[in-house]
Amino acid sequence: MLPANLVNLFVRKGLDTRTRQLIDRIRSSEPSRRVGSGRGNTPGIYPSKKMGVTIQFESHTVELAAIYEKEHDESVYEYYDQPPAFSIRYQDQGKNHGRTYTPDFFVISEDFIGWEEWKKEEDLIKLSVEKPYLYRRSEDGTWYMPPAEAYAEQYGLSFRVRSSKDINWVYLSNIRFLEDYLLSLKPRNWI
Repeated sequence: MLPANLVNLFVRKGLDTRTRQLIDRIRSSEPSRRVGSGRGNTPGIYPSKKMGVTIQFESHTVELAAIYEKEHDESVYEYYDQPPAFSIRYQDQGKNHGRTYTPDFFVISEDFIGWEEWKKEEDLIKLSVEKPYLYRRSEDGTWYMPPAEAYAEQYGLSFRVRSSKDINWVYLSNIRFLEDYLLSLKPRNWI
């Protein structure tokens, strides 16, 4: 059963039945994969009080920072790690390609409903050279992923690429220090 706050949000956003069914499938799915360690990352799990489950992350710096941000942002209703994969299509050197892609998170918030990919700024710079068909940077420094955005748009949802440059490290440090205290102030089902 969909909580009343999400029903109201989806009505305000004008989400159609097909989009609501997709979101329902994401909400009821287990993470599509287990994160693993690889070059330069240290995976882990975060015990989310907001979500009532553990949330996986592949990076103690970037993805864990994203989790802290979502956990303590009252405009974020729910967030899911490793949501179901979807197909993206793109052109590389004049040829059509496609592949299955799993983003880091699916987020339901007051001002954003959609998928997120989190990367280190230096990795995005490198990827934009190696795979310009996947990762691009706008003139204002914002990163985007056109094939994933095209997938999201067909449902009236969003996709965004977030960078380590977007993280407010002072805020993150304060949240980590004060987390137990802050969580003790909120009622158990505070969303």
